[in-house]
Amino acid sequence: MPTIKNGVPQYCVFLSEQTLLPMMDFEWMDDMTEKVTVSALIFTPDVDTLTLAELVFDFSLTGRIRSQYAAKTQLALQDSERFELWRGVSVAFVLVVTVRLLILLRHLRRPNDFMEDPEYPKGSRVLKFDIAMSFTWIAFGVYSIVRKAFDESLLSFIMPLLTQFLGVQDTTDTNSVQQTINSYFDAMNAMLTQIEIESTVMAVAYTLIMLALARLILYMSVHPRIDVISRTLMNAADDIFHFLVVFSFVFFVFAWLAHWSFGPDKEAWSTYQISINTCFQMLVGQFPFGDEWTEDVLQKVWYYTFTFLIYFVSVNILLAIIVEAFLRVKAVNELNTSEINAAADLVALLTRHVLGAIRGWPSNRDLLRHLRLHAMSASDVTPLELKCSRITCDFPSQFSADQLIDFYYNLMGPDILGSAGTLIREKQMMRLRDVRFVMSLFGVRASRVPAILACITKLQATCRMMMARKLVAKKLQYRRKVEGNRQGSKNAML
Repeated sequence: MPTIKNGVPQYCVFLSEQTLLPMMDFEWMDDMTEKVTVSALIFTPDVDTLTLAELVFDFSLTGRIRSQYAAKTQLALQDSERFELWRGVSVAFVLVVTVRLLILLRHLRRPNDFMEDPEYPKGSRVLKFDIAMSFTWIAFGVYSIVRKAFDESLLSFIMPLLTQFLGVQDTTDTNSVQQTINSYFDAMNAMLTQIEIESTVMAVAYTLIMLALARLILYMSVHPRIDVISRTLMNAADDIFHFLVVFSFVFFVFAWLAHWSFGPDKEAWSTYQISINTCFQMLVGQFPFGDEWTEDVLQKVWYYTFTFLIYFVSVNILLAIIVEAFLRVKAVNELNTSEINAAADLVALLTRHVLGAIRGWPSNRDLLRHLRLHAMSASDVTPLELKCSRITCDFPSQFSADQLIDFYYNLMGPDILGSAGTLIREKQMMRLRDVRFVMSLFGVRASRVPAILACITKLQATCRMMMARKLVAKKLQYRRKVEGNRQGSKNAML
């Protein structure tokens, strides 16, 4: 009796000499046979894996027989020592993604103001994509945990089957052998169902990982140097699209022509799908050239034309498009005065957080809000401006604001300053030189320098006042003398 699987009757037998000889005598494989599958279940107890090895023979209408080999290996995770570790990691992963989802929903529900997060503008497509991805990951993780917890293990099918095989004492007993055969195929069908479910789950996981990889490329926009790949692709997207329109047409026509011309004689072009795969291998440099006497003139002409148009011309045009886009992105990076090495930026970011906690600096988010509030004006940001701002007014002192400006100046260099900022910086450097001079002159610590400078300033003011008084006294004395001389001259004339 055939075994019905997916509505298709399948005749399953054990291969043995007693079975093959009658099949050959009665021509069991006739003109109506489309496929013959030789399957073997291989259980590896050391690693708790079950492998289904299949050798499939496809019979085409023209009489050609093609063989395909496939091996599907599944891990009996429920019976493995790593199951508890897997479950713990899966639960932790679901919790982390749930926290991320809550954060994203908070971004989505916040009021729409001009000081929103630049990474996640309210209602942006990236934000919605991240929310959808988080929902999908949570659903996938919960489904995997529940399915592994309640589904039967693959070993639950294997162990009873092995027990039944070993329990057959008399191989001439038809009932026992037939019962064992039926149990084997029932177990195999159940395991095939489990393997198909596992394959579907793996396909879903594969798709999610590829989407996460694409999102990771978008995350690279956090730094101009790391963002080179994504910006290059986005910059070249329009040219690549128009290139692929022409390239796809030419490529698939070449694949069809090879299948139509050489398919009946060459295995590499036997079907259109295999022909496309062979053309792709040639695209990356793996040419299926045969001996000289096995290839006719038409096949050689096809090889020459494909190599010239696809391998040399098309591939180099694609490389030229990408290189040109990369040069444009690199030119933009060179004009960016705030762009430095990614590792240096990471160290500076950690240093800024540590110093900010020690010196009471406002957060980077508050600084960004202050700059956006002032519309990124071209004028330089001064310490007094930051100290008086309603957003970044958390500085404990004016000196702390000066230290923040000095931190960014030492990190980025003088290129970030305008004329006003350069003047302020020169005054700060003069003040720093005065501090160092006082420290070297009096041999005191930096904490006492402000008091000494205040005393020096008072002394300078007193000296200037005394000098001014002396100058005024001299001028008055000179004026009195001049007036006395004038009065004496008048008296003499009288």
